Amino acid sequence: MALIEIDWLLVDILGQPAKASWPEHLVPFNDRDGEGTLTVVCGETLATHLDRLASVRAMVHEHLGAMSVEDFHTLRPGETQDVTPAWVLHHLLQHEAEHRAHIAWVRDAILGRLGAPG
Repeated sequence: MALIEIDWLLVDILGQPAKASWPEHLVPFNDRDGEGTLTVVCGETLATHLDRLASVRAMVHEHLGAMSVEDFHTLRPGETQDVTPAWVLHHLLQHEAEHRAHIAWVRDAILGRLGAPG
């Protein structure tokens, strides 16, 4: 999630070249493999992932919080679509909600909390 959020911020909102401007210590890997599939990051602790996400979110807050209302709603031309920072933030929040729901479902399934289909 952190990698996708930093990409939206740096590339789509701030208009920087993809990957070139990413903080290497936060995201030392590409967002997708050679086949276009999202990169799976394994072998790191949950704490490492959460620290990375907190650092990226601090960057997002820093940049978006400093924007004027007008800039926050100004359209940015993109390679595949044009977006505003407001839309990007909405999009990221929607995805986070979906991920949280999925994580809760998986947790409940593992712990046997899900009832039989009805």
